[in-house]
Amino acid sequence: LQADGLASNTYVFFVGDNGTAGDGKGTPTELGARVPGILWGADVKRGVVSRAVADLTDIFPTLADLSDATLPKDRVFDGTSFAPVLRGQKPRHRDWIYSHLDDGRVLRDERWLLELPQGGGPEKFYDCGTSRNGQGYQNVTNLQSADVQQARARFAEILAKIPQPKPRGGTANEPPPKGAAKKKRQQAEADAAATDTTDVQQKRTRFGRRDQNGDGGVDLQEFLNTMTGTDLQSGTARFRKLDADGSGQMTLSEFLAE
Repeated sequence: LQADGLASNTYVFFVGDNGTAGDGKGTPTELGARVPGILWGADVKRGVVSRAVADLTDIFPTLADLSDATLPKDRVFDGTSFAPVLRGQKPRHRDWIYSHLDDGRVLRDERWLLELPQGGGPEKFYDCGTSRNGQGYQNVTNLQSADVQQARARFAEILAKIPQPKPRGGTANEPPPKGAAKKKRQQAEADAAATDTTDVQQKRTRFGRRDQNGDGGVDLQEFLNTMTGTDLQSGTARFRKLDADGSGQMTLSEFLAE
């Protein structure tokens, strides 16, 4: 970026939204939560690739700090300013960062990474060393060494202080009843077939094209693969809206009801 024409108090923040479709997007993993962050400004130390741990909740307090504004006192802010890191005054910022998608959770510090999948699946615990890009991580989930157990105990203490998130439409770690989704699909298809119109028939055809694996439902990846536009964020938002029951799979009845 060139400074020509920009005021001395101008800052440019380039920050990603979430992971890339097909490579972590829509998953409670580091791949799904880690995004690029590039920052420019008059007093930002140039050429630095910071290893400080920060997250998106820190952006607003940082902007307030850089502009000498005072945050409102009548609400809680999860983030804190990392302006001292940008100025080269401090090498570190947060002790840990946290993210969740439904009841899936991710907890990360400078060295360790814990991934807790949706629905209460088996967790994964990594020793990341000094890496930030997924390279060289060691899966230490089943190791009993002192440093691993100490890190896990500290992570458990952190998680105990954070409200446990719940999946959409249910309680934490509560999977849908077996066969319920299939039964729901079959009933919906029978109801729709009895009242087919030209519009319904066209929608059925479009749904069939989206159902790439022929299992009777459309998941997020199938939806993105067959969408007409290229805006993956908008496509994901539309899929979430169509997936009315939050099951992770859009049924024909949900598509017809849209």
